Amino acid sequence: MPSAFPQQVSQTQLSPASSSAAPSSGAQAPSLNVSPFGAQLAAPKEEPKFPDSLNQRGSASSLASSNTTPPPVNSSWQQIPVSDSTEQSQRRTGPKLDKYQRLEQRIEADPWDSDAWTALLAEANQRGDPQVTRDVFERFLKQFPTSARHWVSYADFEMRHKENAKLEQIFTRCLRSVPDVDLCKFYLNYIRRRFSGGEGEKRIEARNTISKAYEFVVGNIGVDKDSGTIWSDYLYFIKSGETTNAFEEGQKIDLYRRTFHRAVATPLSNIEQLWKDYDNWENQLNKLTAKKFVSDKSPTYMNARTALKELRTLMEPIEKIQKLWFPKPPQWSEKELQMVDAWRKYIAWERTDPIKLGDKMTVASRVIYAYKRCLLMLRNYPQIWMEAASYMAEVGKAEEGYNLLKTGAEAMPTCISLHLHLAENYETQGKVQPARQIYENLITNLETQLTTINGRADAERARVALDQQERRMKETEVAKRSLSLTWVFYMRFGRRTENVKGARAIFGRARKSPHCTYHVFVASALMEHYLSKDAIVAGKIFELGLKVVSGSDGLQNGFSSDGDSGDGAVQFSLQYLSYLISQNDENSENTLFERAIATIPPSKARPVWEKFVTFESEYGDLGNLAKIEKRRQEVYPDGLLIHVLLNTKLH
Repeated sequence: MPSAFPQQVSQTQLSPASSSAAPSSGAQAPSLNVSPFGAQLAAPKEEPKFPDSLNQRGSASSLASSNTTPPPVNSSWQQIPVSDSTEQSQRRTGPKLDKYQRLEQRIEADPWDSDAWTALLAEANQRGDPQVTRDVFERFLKQFPTSARHWVSYADFEMRHKENAKLEQIFTRCLRSVPDVDLCKFYLNYIRRRFSGGEGEKRIEARNTISKAYEFVVGNIGVDKDSGTIWSDYLYFIKSGETTNAFEEGQKIDLYRRTFHRAVATPLSNIEQLWKDYDNWENQLNKLTAKKFVSDKSPTYMNARTALKELRTLMEPIEKIQKLWFPKPPQWSEKELQMVDAWRKYIAWERTDPIKLGDKMTVASRVIYAYKRCLLMLRNYPQIWMEAASYMAEVGKAEEGYNLLKTGAEAMPTCISLHLHLAENYETQGKVQPARQIYENLITNLETQLTTINGRADAERARVALDQQERRMKETEVAKRSLSLTWVFYMRFGRRTENVKGARAIFGRARKSPHCTYHVFVASALMEHYLSKDAIVAGKIFELGLKVVSGSDGLQNGFSSDGDSGDGAVQFSLQYLSYLISQNDENSENTLFERAIATIPPSKARPVWEKFVTFESEYGDLGNLAKIEKRRQEVYPDGLLIHVLLNTKLH
């Protein structure tokens, strides 16, 4: 992307009729001072008016031919209705809310409600206040930053309001991170319109800026099969350039030929027309050299044309729903699984070098582009981010892979797998401080998430159904376990980088967290036992965890529940018993058992009883087994000993 834009542009410069980059509607292509180009790639007889072409894969050189304010690029979002039943379901007791406020409530309740966001954009636009619309666009694109069609709509909104500075800021923010053909066409239309006209040095400078814009675009999305019209426009732009001497003409011919060679080696939707234009141009330029140039490139063209047929088949299931897709967190529906499968097949196809390029770096650039396009839709799928980063490392672009992982971690601030993958990559390179910062950021993000979930749960408790409250509790437990798992991995990182002192310091912080679960205590104790060979410290940590479980703080510290696994206090007691059994500490085993059944309610303590009965049956004597079984029968008269023993796993 050109690095700078002029601060002011006159109305004359913005006039399509004065553009040196492309003719106005109905105009003929500018004549050349020399003949090699002739009329083999003549300007179209009639070009579509700007910006109607943005709604289709049309010419990027199409310019407006009137001074009227152009319509929005995609105005469908302005008329999306919101059903009365949907609106009524959002009403709350209290003052009556208007449509805008009800939509805001829906978004506050579910930030991923794409229907509400789309309707809110339409409602904001209808209010006629540009700042309100701008604010909604900003919030929408913060939630869905890879929705290319909405970046185009936002850019079109600013262009219609003649806010060039804001429009250029939009391009700066999205052109590199959102590789999309329609977005690039909009950008090129703006650049050609912005830098049209002028004489002398200003004209030369304007053409240089437009040329850089084209090179940026074809370098960014030129491998996309739908970028063929951009290549055609770029070729026409080169052809339309005026020269003043033979040297300049020779340079233009070389650039024109190189650009053709790049285009016909790519499976573009209009590749057959491009090849025909190239063949005609070479033959009219010089029939003696044409045979050599055309024959040299013919195999490449044939490979690209064959690959295009396969590519269309692979992309068909993706393109069917691409325009209506929103990058949301996965729900693993059938539709989502089909989309993931379609992208994986396409990427795997690109990795086989189907165009038979033979150049590893060119193949790599196509594969990386495929991954980037995939991540526009599957932004919240961590496995895709990690696969893309791993591939980049394979082809010698490790730094680019790290940057991609960082972007993924920012996109999913509470994703454990992505953050741990990034932290381990930094640690492998010896970058301890960046790795430590990844853990710290993840812990902060998870704690913030838990605070938000708990706040919503408190607000909803009095007005939502029981099943909704249970879902919120489940969400809380999952978040707690995620946070505790992060602390466990962080402790292991501390041990690797700072020995046992580092691990102990991190454990000291973790156990003070109001969201700490029993997993942190168990992991720390076992780390001390197996790695530090310190059974005394391990025992003290288990005892510390047991005090938390047994005390009133147990409920507050996340020991009261462990999602589907049952009561956290029970699970911790079972882990502690297993440890003592492995240490052959019979006295401590008996003591722990008595303390556990005295603390844990009978309705939850059955697994503890069964574990101790099983131990006595395997390693104790019949007298002790009979005593324990008699006590168990008094608590659980419906449970027979034979059932407990039959459920015991054979070692």
